[in-house]
Amino acid sequence: MKKIAQFIIIVAMFITNTITAQSVGSVKGTIIDSENGEAVFGATIVVRSEKKFAKTDFDGRYSLDLPPGTYDVEYQMYGYGPQKRTITIVSGKSQNVNVTFGAQVLETIEVKDRAQNNTESALLALQRKTGTVSDGISQEAIKKSPDASAGDVVKRVTGITLIGGKYVFVRGLGERYSNTLLNEVLIPSTEPDKRVVPLDLFPANMIKNIR
Repeated sequence: MKKIAQFIIIVAMFITNTITAQSVGSVKGTIIDSENGEAVFGATIVVRSEKKFAKTDFDGRYSLDLPPGTYDVEYQMYGYGPQKRTITIVSGKSQNVNVTFGAQVLETIEVKDRAQNNTESALLALQRKTGTVSDGISQEAIKKSPDASAGDVVKRVTGITLIGGKYVFVRGLGERYSNTLLNEVLIPSTEPDKRVVPLDLFPANMIKNIR
């Protein structure tokens, strides 16, 4: 009787395992890279509703057991765009789902603003881009100086001579060779007999840079 009882228990366990195996299905497949066709190792396969997941092996293969039903299966891997598949699991059957990963496309963010051109570095960058040799002084430097007007400031620029505290002479050239531009626009002189503009008219704290 003892041997018969043990045999019945073994048979019962075998039947239970068989029924359990037949009550679930599975999803399996291979994940590869779209650019080189190589297997993707370590990709994650997630079924959130069942709180189950699997990982791909070195050959890019995966397998995940699930009870019968319809599921959203997510395929994720760092550096690749995530993918999702809706699959239906049938009891005792395996469904094959292969996935090809492409490079992740990042959202483009465009930032528009005016570049600062009142610093020493910005002024140097402008001088490098110009087609002629030039010198100048930035707002950053003007704020550090005690100068009250544009005439006081311009004296600090190499090659500039200031006549009468307001008229600019560049490297000894006469006034007929000089022009003054305000915001890239030529401005006329307030003096009827001169081309040069008296720079003492412009307060130093209103100047972004002189060049």
